[in-house]
Amino acid sequence: MKNPSFDWERLKDVFYRSRAIGELKWPTQYEEFKCALSLTVIAVEIQDFIQVYNYFGQLLGKINLQRIHEDIIKFEFDKDEKLILVTKSSIKIVKGWSPLTIESVPLQDPTIDTIWDYHNGIMLLAKSRDIYKLNGNEWELLYENKDKKYNLLTKNHWSCNDDSIILLDVGHVYQVSTSNGALLKLITDSSWHKVTISSRGFICLYNMKDNKLQIFRDPARILMEHNLDSTPDDICWCGNDTVACSFEDEIKLYGPDGLYVTFWYPFTVTNLRAEVDGLKVITTEKIYFLSRVQPQTSNIFRIGSTEPGAMLVDSFSLLEDHAPKAIEILKNFVLEKGVLDCIAAAIDEFEPKLQKMLLNAASYGKASLQYKSFDASIFVNACNTIILLNCFRSFGIFLTVEEYRCISLKGVIDRLLTYHRYYECIQICKLANERFLLGYVFTEWAKDKIKGSPDMEDDELLEKIKSRLSVIDMTDTLQMVAVAKVAYLEGRFQLSRNLALLEKNEEARIEQLYNLDDDSIALKECIKVQNYSLTISLLIALSKKLTNSQLTKLLIIDMFNNPLYLYYMRMDKAYLYDFYRQTDRFIDLAHVLLQQGKEQQSLHSFLPQIKDLYSQVQNSEVVNNTIEQLQRQEKLWIYQESLGKRFAISFTNMTLDQTLSKLIETGQDKQVKEIVKKFKISEKKLYHLKCKTLVEAKKFDELLQFAQPRKSPIGYMPFYTYLKSRGHMDKASPYVNMIPGLSYQEKKKLYVECRGFRDAIQLAGKEKDIPGLKEIYNIIPPNEPELKALANETMSRI
Repeated sequence: MKNPSFDWERLKDVFYRSRAIGELKWPTQYEEFKCALSLTVIAVEIQDFIQVYNYFGQLLGKINLQRIHEDIIKFEFDKDEKLILVTKSSIKIVKGWSPLTIESVPLQDPTIDTIWDYHNGIMLLAKSRDIYKLNGNEWELLYENKDKKYNLLTKNHWSCNDDSIILLDVGHVYQVSTSNGALLKLITDSSWHKVTISSRGFICLYNMKDNKLQIFRDPARILMEHNLDSTPDDICWCGNDTVACSFEDEIKLYGPDGLYVTFWYPFTVTNLRAEVDGLKVITTEKIYFLSRVQPQTSNIFRIGSTEPGAMLVDSFSLLEDHAPKAIEILKNFVLEKGVLDCIAAAIDEFEPKLQKMLLNAASYGKASLQYKSFDASIFVNACNTIILLNCFRSFGIFLTVEEYRCISLKGVIDRLLTYHRYYECIQICKLANERFLLGYVFTEWAKDKIKGSPDMEDDELLEKIKSRLSVIDMTDTLQMVAVAKVAYLEGRFQLSRNLALLEKNEEARIEQLYNLDDDSIALKECIKVQNYSLTISLLIALSKKLTNSQLTKLLIIDMFNNPLYLYYMRMDKAYLYDFYRQTDRFIDLAHVLLQQGKEQQSLHSFLPQIKDLYSQVQNSEVVNNTIEQLQRQEKLWIYQESLGKRFAISFTNMTLDQTLSKLIETGQDKQVKEIVKKFKISEKKLYHLKCKTLVEAKKFDELLQFAQPRKSPIGYMPFYTYLKSRGHMDKASPYVNMIPGLSYQEKKKLYVECRGFRDAIQLAGKEKDIPGLKEIYNIIPPNEPELKALANETMSRI
């Protein structure tokens, strides 16, 4: 295998090389043609057409300039490789090629001034030389040259990158910031005729009179100066740190200390393009990539090199025939560095044979390292990167690893999609195992399929998309809503609806159906996935779009047995009233009125209407009982009003129990008997209420009088319990002896629980229960010495 270093040129301590990456197969036989280069394609203007090719010469798209109806003064590619056509009154951005889609960004008033030049999103006007920046689809004024601070004679007198614009005035050099438009004078009293600025801000100036190059980043510190032998055809940056000049059929790279190297080509050099890590050279027959040789690569292939990478390659080459010598070589260098150098060099190479040899050497060295001392993922990632780069090159996209890192895998996919190269995109996604990007490619294909198939029926298109979808099987990564939106914009509403239903994301699916005015389907989908928050959100949106009757109809049809929205609207009595009225839900409507009456504290005014609503329902025992309760409630309100007038006490909104309790508390015995009789209150309920009311009112004597005259229908345990639960222990003790059927132990326990120790001692003494007395004695608090003495005295008597 030929050593690649034979084609290298050395500039001081750095090697450079030029590698052919493609042959020109497009028509260049015309004497007059212009071309513009991007990272992956070339646009060529020949006669009345601009044609776009990849580096294999495959035609990707073309524009008939006669249909533009304006003279094209320039064309170039932007960062996303969209073709920009520059006219005097606007720039035109080619957004798509099939069908041809062009978006125009015009000047505000082309009658006042016209476009003079444009590059990298920066525009200069012809008369004023005002500077504008393209911001989205609008022009943003960066610097207004109203004082004529600078005058640019030719289009070589300015250059720009993402951060700065360099302007060559007749006697000064200016810099304009692309972020805020600030103007700065870099050099005074100095005349230059061409300028180019690198992406990192290094500036190269050329003086045609003195045939001199000057390179700097800060004008106070000149990095390099060169006096040229002849006038260059073009000047361009090779990467970010070396300046290249073209002279008919040769390229010269200039370094420090007046040094330079020359690359000769068998054909005339026509165009140059600066890349992040090199220079693309277009000749009349071929395309070359001129770049710095990476240190790892030069260490391996440099003649006589003893670097670890070179030693590892030598060892690997001897392994098959001279294994002992190969193993001995491994002991003479840092093996891990040799492995890393071979991996880095393999990534830097274009030739598959060299890549394979270097990776085999790296694998051999990796296997010779101690177990787990080397991160194997470095090797695996390098192999995957090389496979992808080789795949790109097989499709006519020649990228170095640095260029690939700059634009990313999605950037490559987007560039292929621009020209509808779906097959290549799918192959790359499968190779990279990128399911998400595969879904993205399918989405873009489906969108373009809809746009480009005006003669196909909706059903036919849907089946076509679904059949492709079943083959690829990646519905989890698809954005079918995006496809549905395209169908909607194309006027295919049925297709848009069916595509939206294929969307896996619930929110996106429902939103698209809502936008299509398929309200019923959207609501059914919400209910189907049981996403209640999404259902409520949809219904809120529908309530703003539909009338109340339309929304009610929708709820009746699709949510008849689902009370979700009614629960959400439970505080909106007006809405509930209207909904129940329209749906003849009389009982629910009565409940709304009942709740409204309670909130307004005027329930009695709503009662007639509520009774009428209940009476609308026939043959229902529950409804009949409810009507009886309502009549009973109405009777109570009338009685409460009469009580209020008689005693000047408000009984409004009191229940029957509360009314009775109030009368007991105020000692209105006559009215108590009257209400008991009128509302048929049972004796047991009366006893419970009176007992509870007198306890809470602390009318203990009255309570005892109430309990003694006659036998209580509820017994006397409730009296004891109410008093004890309210904390009136000493008042509860007398009722223990009234409770019939209690054993001695049960009585003793009740006395102790209500702290009736004296009664407990007397009871235990009567029963001559010494252990019981001892138990009581131990429970009596220390601050009750009299009770303790009584317990001792009782025990001594026994």
